[in-house]
Amino acid sequence: MKEALERIKEQNKFASICGRVCSRPCEEACILKEEGSPINIRALERYAADSTQDKTKLKKKGDRREIKIAVVGSGPAGLSAAVELALKGYNITVFESLHALGGVLRYGIPEFRLPDKTLDAIIKDSRSLGIEFKTDVLVGQTLGLEELFKSGFSVVFLAPGAGTPSPLGIPGEDALGVLYAEEFLMRMNLFKANLFPKYDTQANIGQRIAVIGENNAALDCARIVVRLGKEATLITQGTEEAIDVSPELKEHAKQEGVRFDILTKPIEVIRDGRKRVRGLKCL
Repeated sequence: MKEALERIKEQNKFASICGRVCSRPCEEACILKEEGSPINIRALERYAADSTQDKTKLKKKGDRREIKIAVVGSGPAGLSAAVELALKGYNITVFESLHALGGVLRYGIPEFRLPDKTLDAIIKDSRSLGIEFKTDVLVGQTLGLEELFKSGFSVVFLAPGAGTPSPLGIPGEDALGVLYAEEFLMRMNLFKANLFPKYDTQANIGQRIAVIGENNAALDCARIVVRLGKEATLITQGTEEAIDVSPELKEHAKQEGVRFDILTKPIEVIRDGRKRVRGLKCL
């Protein structure tokens, strides 16, 4: 297992993460898929990582370089860039706007799919390379790019994420009670709204929840909803086969109680007199 993980880390430093949440394009390309049973590469990668994570540490390949590089954002892109550059000997500082490191890995994926302890182990391993992490720094507001260059950074790598939601363009979607997936996932994962009143953030979402979408974020939202003891219906315009998530995740969602409403197009969010969600009109 130790040798397997060392080989994996030659190309992928975050095997324990990819072994859980990767969409497995390598398995789609596996020649054995033609026979209906590709090698389960993702599960093997996860097993190797979980079995020997504490026994294989990242090791620098190059000599220490004096060049200072700033990485803006600690999500998958920022963390990957920071580790790869640190391994080559560069002096790396990562700036994160939130109070917790990890970006979308931290707030965009539920803990039942990517546990915090798995992500924390990756960050701890990254710190051992000498990477400095600074949280609560919003580059562009707290600190400007010119200030970064003036403070001695020769290069700035921008990895602030791509979290702008895409509205449906239907009447009523500005109603109180309409949440975008990223906002909902952040409330639950990062601000612990599911643990109210232990944590201050609330999740006043009612009892029956419609989740509109057909990707991992939508399914993650629906699975969180059922864990809160609510009714969750995933609404999608296409067929169930067109839902862009792995078959086992769809099966897990069904077992947990998520209802699938396929070939259904939302056309209006119905509001009450206080502009709160009262229903959803669909074709």
